[in-house]
Amino acid sequence: QARFSVIGPAVVGKTGRTEALGRYIVRGVLPGTYTVEAVRSGYVRAEHGQRGLDLPGTKPVVEAGQDVDDAVIVLSRAGSVSGTVFDEHGEPLQDAVVQLLRVRRSSAGLSVIREQRTQARTDDRGRFKAMTVMPGDYVVSASIPAHLITGGVRTAYGPVFWPDGGALGAASPLQVRPDEEISGLVLTLRPVPVVRVRGVVRNSTDTPFSGIVRL
Repeated sequence: QARFSVIGPAVVGKTGRTEALGRYIVRGVLPGTYTVEAVRSGYVRAEHGQRGLDLPGTKPVVEAGQDVDDAVIVLSRAGSVSGTVFDEHGEPLQDAVVQLLRVRRSSAGLSVIREQRTQARTDDRGRFKAMTVMPGDYVVSASIPAHLITGGVRTAYGPVFWPDGGALGAASPLQVRPDEEISGLVLTLRPVPVVRVRGVVRNSTDTPFSGIVRL
Protein backbone atom coordinates (compact mmCIF):
# COMPACT_ATOMS: atom_id res chain seq x y z
CA GLN A 1 0.00 0.00 0.00
CA ALA A 2 1.01 3.56 -0.70
CA ARG A 3 -0.27 6.73 0.95
CA PHE A 4 -1.79 9.24 -1.43
CA SER A 5 -2.66 12.91 -0.96
CA VAL A 6 -4.98 15.20 -2.90
CA ILE A 7 -4.30 18.89 -2.31
CA GLY A 8 -6.28 21.75 -3.82
CA PRO A 9 -8.62 24.67 -3.21
CA ALA A 10 -11.47 22.55 -1.87
CA VAL A 11 -9.62 19.48 -0.55
CA VAL A 12 -6.67 20.36 1.68
CA GLY A 13 -4.50 17.49 2.84
CA LYS A 14 -6.96 14.73 1.89
CA THR A 15 -5.00 11.51 2.39
CA GLY A 16 -5.62 7.81 2.29
CA ARG A 17 -4.10 4.47 1.36
CA THR A 18 -4.29 2.68 -1.95
CA GLU A 19 -6.43 -0.41 -2.31
CA ALA A 20 -5.57 -3.69 -4.02
CA LEU A 21 -3.68 -3.26 -7.31
CA GLY A 22 -2.66 0.23 -6.25
CA ARG A 23 -6.05 1.82 -6.88
CA TYR A 24 -7.30 4.86 -4.99
CA ILE A 25 -10.41 7.01 -5.11
CA VAL A 26 -11.46 10.34 -3.59
CA ARG A 27 -15.14 11.24 -3.71
CA GLY A 28 -16.90 14.55 -3.41
CA VAL A 29 -14.14 16.62 -5.00
CA LEU A 30 -15.28 20.09 -6.02
CA PRO A 31 -14.21 21.75 -9.28
CA GLY A 32 -10.66 23.07 -9.26
CA THR A 33 -7.01 22.26 -9.92
CA TYR A 34 -5.35 19.70 -7.67
CA THR A 35 -1.99 18.17 -6.83
CA VAL A 36 -2.14 14.40 -6.53
CA GLU A 37 0.87 12.69 -4.97
CA ALA A 38 1.83 9.41 -3.34
CA VAL A 39 4.60 8.04 -1.14
CA ARG A 40 5.62 4.67 0.25
CA SER A 41 8.46 3.61 2.51
CA GLY A 42 11.52 2.85 0.42
CA TYR A 43 10.21 4.83 -2.56
CA VAL A 44 10.59 8.41 -3.74
CA ARG A 45 7.57 10.68 -3.36
CA ALA A 46 5.96 11.29 -6.75
CA GLU A 47 3.18 13.35 -8.31
CA HIS A 48 0.76 12.52 -11.06
CA GLY A 49 2.20 13.33 -14.48
CA GLN A 50 5.87 13.60 -13.49
CA ARG A 51 8.25 12.98 -16.39
CA GLY A 52 11.33 13.08 -14.20
CA LEU A 53 12.11 12.77 -10.50
CA ASP A 54 13.16 16.42 -10.26
CA LEU A 55 10.37 17.75 -12.47
CA PRO A 56 6.92 18.96 -11.33
CA GLY A 57 3.88 16.85 -11.97
CA THR A 58 0.72 17.63 -13.91
CA LYS A 59 -2.15 19.02 -11.85
CA PRO A 60 -5.49 17.41 -12.78
CA VAL A 61 -8.30 19.87 -13.44
CA VAL A 62 -11.69 18.79 -12.07
CA GLU A 63 -14.65 20.13 -14.05
CA ALA A 64 -18.18 20.28 -12.67
CA GLY A 65 -19.95 16.95 -13.15
CA GLN A 66 -16.90 15.20 -14.64
CA ASP A 67 -14.82 12.44 -13.06
CA VAL A 68 -11.03 12.20 -13.37
CA ASP A 69 -10.13 8.55 -13.97
CA ASP A 70 -6.55 8.68 -15.24
CA ALA A 71 -4.55 10.24 -12.38
CA VAL A 72 -1.73 7.68 -12.51
CA ILE A 73 1.25 8.03 -10.15
CA VAL A 74 4.49 6.11 -10.77
CA LEU A 75 6.68 5.50 -7.70
CA SER A 76 10.39 4.83 -8.14
CA ARG A 77 12.39 2.93 -5.56
CA ALA A 78 14.84 5.05 -3.61
CA GLY A 79 18.53 4.25 -3.43
CA SER A 80 20.81 3.56 -0.45
CA VAL A 81 24.43 4.31 0.41
CA SER A 82 26.50 2.38 2.96
CA GLY A 83 30.07 2.11 4.15
CA THR A 84 32.42 2.32 7.14
CA VAL A 85 34.08 5.15 9.07
CA PHE A 86 37.54 4.60 10.63
CA ASP A 87 39.87 6.65 12.81
CA GLU A 88 43.50 7.44 11.99
CA HIS A 89 44.60 4.05 13.37
CA GLY A 90 42.20 2.08 11.19
CA GLU A 91 39.80 1.39 14.07
CA PRO A 92 36.04 1.71 13.45
CA LEU A 93 34.40 4.86 14.82
CA GLN A 94 31.03 4.54 16.54
CA ASP A 95 28.45 7.35 16.50
CA ALA A 96 30.08 9.23 13.65
CA VAL A 97 27.56 11.34 11.74
CA VAL A 98 27.47 10.62 8.01
CA GLN A 99 25.64 13.07 5.76
CA LEU A 100 24.67 12.79 2.12
CA LEU A 101 24.44 16.32 0.76
CA ARG A 102 22.57 16.78 -2.51
CA VAL A 103 24.64 18.92 -4.89
CA ARG A 104 24.35 20.66 -8.22
CA ARG A 105 27.16 20.67 -10.75
CA SER A 106 28.02 23.87 -12.61
CA SER A 107 30.98 25.58 -14.23
CA ALA A 108 31.68 27.17 -10.84
CA GLY A 109 31.91 23.76 -9.14
CA LEU A 110 29.61 22.04 -6.66
CA SER A 111 26.87 23.76 -4.70
CA VAL A 112 24.89 22.10 -1.92
CA ILE A 113 21.08 21.94 -2.05
CA ARG A 114 20.72 22.46 1.68
CA GLU A 115 17.10 21.32 2.00
CA GLN A 116 17.94 17.91 0.52
CA ARG A 117 20.19 15.86 2.77
CA THR A 118 20.15 12.41 4.34
CA GLN A 119 21.85 11.52 7.61
CA ALA A 120 22.95 8.29 9.29
CA ARG A 121 25.10 7.27 12.27
CA THR A 122 27.71 4.55 12.48
CA ASP A 123 27.24 1.50 14.70
CA ASP A 124 29.82 -0.16 16.96
CA ARG A 125 31.57 -1.55 13.88
CA GLY A 126 31.79 1.88 12.26
CA ARG A 127 29.21 0.92 9.65
CA PHE A 128 26.47 3.18 8.34
CA LYS A 129 23.63 2.86 5.85
CA ALA A 130 21.62 5.81 4.54
CA MET A 131 18.22 4.60 3.36
CA THR A 132 15.58 6.12 1.09
CA VAL A 133 18.02 8.32 -0.80
CA MET A 134 16.37 10.29 -3.58
CA PRO A 135 18.13 9.79 -6.93
CA GLY A 136 20.61 12.54 -7.73
CA ASP A 137 24.20 13.71 -7.15
CA TYR A 138 25.56 13.68 -3.59
CA VAL A 139 28.73 14.29 -1.64
CA VAL A 140 29.27 12.15 1.44
CA SER A 141 30.77 13.62 4.61
CA ALA A 142 31.56 12.17 8.02
CA SER A 143 32.21 13.94 11.32
CA ILE A 144 32.17 13.28 15.04
CA PRO A 145 31.63 15.90 17.77
CA ALA A 146 33.85 14.39 20.48
CA HIS A 147 36.94 16.45 21.41
CA LEU A 148 40.29 15.01 22.44
CA ILE A 149 43.10 16.46 24.56
CA THR A 150 46.48 15.09 23.47
CA GLY A 151 49.72 16.38 24.98
CA GLY A 152 48.10 19.62 26.07
CA VAL A 153 46.90 20.41 22.54
CA ARG A 154 43.15 20.57 21.98
CA THR A 155 42.27 18.47 18.95
CA ALA A 156 39.12 17.15 17.31
CA TYR A 157 38.33 14.85 14.45
CA GLY A 158 38.00 17.07 11.43
CA PRO A 159 35.18 16.38 8.97
CA VAL A 160 36.08 14.40 5.87
CA PHE A 161 34.44 14.31 2.45
CA TRP A 162 34.53 11.05 0.51
CA PRO A 163 36.87 9.75 -0.70
CA ASP A 164 39.48 11.50 1.50
CA GLY A 165 39.23 15.29 1.43
CA GLY A 166 38.87 17.88 4.14
CA ALA A 167 36.75 20.29 2.11
CA LEU A 168 33.73 20.19 -0.18
CA GLY A 169 35.89 21.04 -3.18
CA ALA A 170 37.86 17.82 -2.68
CA ALA A 171 34.78 15.61 -2.68
CA SER A 172 33.93 13.19 -5.46
CA PRO A 173 30.16 13.30 -6.08
CA LEU A 174 28.18 10.07 -6.10
CA GLN A 175 25.35 9.63 -8.55
CA VAL A 176 22.53 7.69 -6.88
CA ARG A 177 20.06 6.12 -9.30
CA PRO A 178 16.60 4.72 -8.54
CA ASP A 179 16.74 1.37 -6.72
CA GLU A 180 20.55 1.49 -6.59
CA GLU A 181 22.52 0.24 -3.59
CA ILE A 182 25.95 1.86 -3.30
CA SER A 183 28.11 0.09 -0.71
CA GLY A 184 31.70 -0.19 0.42
CA LEU A 185 32.44 3.51 0.99
CA VAL A 186 35.35 4.08 3.37
CA LEU A 187 35.95 7.38 5.21
CA THR A 188 38.84 8.02 7.58
CA LEU A 189 38.67 10.74 10.25
CA ARG A 190 41.91 12.26 11.54
CA PRO A 191 42.48 14.58 14.52
CA VAL A 192 43.35 18.21 13.77
CA PRO A 193 44.16 21.13 16.12
CA VAL A 194 41.15 23.26 17.10
CA VAL A 195 40.62 26.58 18.86
CA ARG A 196 37.87 28.06 21.02
CA VAL A 197 35.83 30.95 19.60
CA ARG A 198 34.05 33.31 21.99
CA GLY A 199 32.10 36.47 21.37
CA VAL A 200 28.84 38.33 21.77
CA VAL A 201 26.00 38.66 19.27
CA ARG A 202 24.01 41.89 19.48
CA ASN A 203 21.27 43.46 17.39
CA SER A 204 21.12 47.00 16.01
CA THR A 205 19.96 48.35 19.41
CA ASP A 206 22.96 46.74 21.15
CA THR A 207 20.75 44.11 22.83
CA PRO A 208 22.39 40.68 23.23
CA PHE A 209 20.85 37.78 21.33
CA SER A 210 20.46 34.29 22.74
CA GLY A 211 20.27 31.22 20.57
CA ILE A 212 22.40 29.28 18.11
CA VAL A 213 25.52 30.67 16.45
CA ARG A 214 26.79 28.78 13.40
CA LEU A 215 30.44 28.81 12.33
